[in-house]
Amino acid sequence: MATGADRALGTVADLYFRPDGAVWAFLVAPAKGLFKRPIRVALARFDAIRDGKAYIEREKFIDEKGADVPNVTARGERSGLCGKNLITAGGKQLGTIADVVLDGLTQKRPSGAAKGVSMSLWGFEVSDGIVKDLLDGRPVVEAAGAYLDGDDVVLDAARKHMNLAPSGHDTREGSE
Repeated sequence: MATGADRALGTVADLYFRPDGAVWAFLVAPAKGLFKRPIRVALARFDAIRDGKAYIEREKFIDEKGADVPNVTARGERSGLCGKNLITAGGKQLGTIADVVLDGLTQKRPSGAAKGVSMSLWGFEVSDGIVKDLLDGRPVVEAAGAYLDGDDVVLDAARKHMNLAPSGHDTREGSE
């Protein structure tokens, strides 16, 4: 993570998703400071993401309060996505979620002044155990129709949308 002057303010330690799979915030571990307590920074506060860096003005970063939002799921926290079992709607075990794959873009905000950033969860990197991961690598599966069910993430192609809220409800058209 960097400022416009390209000075590192910190590193992204985790991601927070809304139930629809959109990235809501980054958990940023500050590069400097006495306590270096991670700060949750809303994605909307960033100016751009490019070349593996997220850009934000230093003042925006310092002012960020990291307010909680209901139904936001972290990638790596205890209740997050990584480490959960990934299964199909038919009950077939695919493995455990080792990481997430994002689809992101930088775009102009409607006002046309500052740039805005939007990112969403595209898929899951799946682990099938250390030995198999080393021999075969980790496959990536698309997350369309994914929903949380306890300690499992279920992939259901029949669902119209992703729903990562706990016990994600059916999101087919007309069911909402």
